[in-house]
Amino acid sequence: MAIKRALLSGLGESYNEILGRNYRSFQFLEKNIAKLSWHLGKKRWRTTYLLEKESTKDNILDGIKKIINASSAGDRILFYFSGHGDKSIYSQNEDDSGDEYLITYHEDLRYRSTVNSRQLQTKYFLLDNDFTHVIDSIDDKILVIIILDCCKSGGMLDSIEQYGRINSKFKNVIFFSSSIEEQDSYATEDYSLFTMSLLNASLESDTIGELAEKTKAYLKDEFVGQKSLILYDKKYESRSSFI
Repeated sequence: MAIKRALLSGLGESYNEILGRNYRSFQFLEKNIAKLSWHLGKKRWRTTYLLEKESTKDNILDGIKKIINASSAGDRILFYFSGHGDKSIYSQNEDDSGDEYLITYHEDLRYRSTVNSRQLQTKYFLLDNDFTHVIDSIDDKILVIIILDCCKSGGMLDSIEQYGRINSKFKNVIFFSSSIEEQDSYATEDYSLFTMSLLNASLESDTIGELAEKTKAYLKDEFVGQKSLILYDKKYESRSSFI
């Protein structure tokens, strides 16, 4: 029987302690994680967590690698991140307009008001290049589900979109992103628009195709200006929803 392993990660109130409070803190992270965990539990996912100060670049990469190494053909892997994302003017790829990154925790960031150099961003934050490299390393017989709820999240997997479809090299990936590469994601004081839309959609969806369409519809009702990026190979359209 296939084994399903999930890693849920994110920052909320910890943003109060880093980068001179340049990034807004979130009060709803714990609620988001609890609700998502409940849904995953119903589907028998084995879930681990990296939250707040544990949600560092190194911990996240190590955590993903651990569930990769524990998995084999036919298994499923899910990674969820909730927090801030941003885009750098610096790029490791000459074809890129810049690198997207997840703003992860690091003790050193408590003593900085900003991080604006390529060297510092590479050291402290999870760049799209590093994330893509890890996902590329996964056996294509393992299904990978990625849910990113942060600004600029649509660019976190390099070249995932090709002519409006998922790039064939990511044929084993289901990608749920709260916003396109150049766009911000939004939240109220009580919840993230995208995660709440996803969870509401899951209550009415039997298949991945239904989950994708209903998530987009709920998000549009919440705020028409936020456009999610949801990509997957057509073979998954009628598969049972993962949450």
